[in-house]
Amino acid sequence: MSKVHFIVGLIGVIVLIIAGAATGIVTIGEAAIIGILVLVASPFIMKFVQMTRKHDER
Repeated sequence: MSKVHFIVGLIGVIVLIIAGAATGIVTIGEAAIIGILVLVASPFIMKFVQMTRKHDER
């Protein structure tokens, strides 16, 4: 996972947390937990996407 993907993911997570907390859908604590889970899962999601792409190319 490159730094670019990490930074883009981090910005996306921060935006989601701010938007979620601002609209009152989730509390800041819940948003932080979701953000951490997304950040931890993102490398696996990227690998899964790459694997499915390789499978489609055959």
